[in-house]
Amino acid sequence: MEIGSNKTGYVDAGDAPLRHAAAGAALAVAVNERLFAVEHSLIFTFYTYGDTIEELRDYVVENWRNGTIDDETVARTREVLRVASAVRPRIREDVHIVKLRPITDVSGNASPSTP
Repeated sequence: MEIGSNKTGYVDAGDAPLRHAAAGAALAVAVNERLFAVEHSLIFTFYTYGDTIEELRDYVVENWRNGTIDDETVARTREVLRVASAVRPRIREDVHIVKLRPITDVSGNASPSTP
């Protein structure tokens, strides 16, 4: 959770780190076993903005599988917003995306390269 460059706390993502790590490990196995080749990989920062901390807290509860923003983070964010009222609260996520290309098709034949 951020207000401008001020970090006010964290979103508890529940079991998301474990699920994401398991998905990453499964993809690594598929690449290592030459089922897929990595065509492109990108890491970027994704922000979700709210007009209020309460709006962000509700958004997380409604849209994340089991994420929450704790009361201490809400209180700290409110305090910072009192001083920096022109800045909107935001959630920062570091995202890693990968484009994969199948190396073989379902019949086991080599897949043609794609541009």
